[in-house]
Amino acid sequence: MIDDAAIQIVLLTAKRIIESESKYNAEECTIDDSEHIPRLKRIAEAARGVLSEFGLDAKKCDAIHDELVEYARRLYVAVWMQPLPEDDSPPAEEDAIRQFNHYLTRQKNQTRT
Repeated sequence: MIDDAAIQIVLLTAKRIIESESKYNAEECTIDDSEHIPRLKRIAEAARGVLSEFGLDAKKCDAIHDELVEYARRLYVAVWMQPLPEDDSPPAEEDAIRQFNHYLTRQKNQTRT
């Protein structure tokens, strides 16, 4: 069984990776949200998988996954809320959340051919 210190290390590591990916994408605009947000989700899923492999209870693994996704969402919203010089009106937080959630759940709803 994994101890609390190791759980915190996995959680902090995943948050730093999410933060690094978010910062890089915001600064470089290398990929669009349809790729960026699922990438953040996969990081959260990988952390959940590691914790599960080390014997952490499924509910706790899911809670950590959800915490990581929420962390990614907050970072995304923070970038969205930074006004651009060409903006006529201030950005809306609801739009950022809706956009994030759209790409977060989009892959689940798509079928492969």
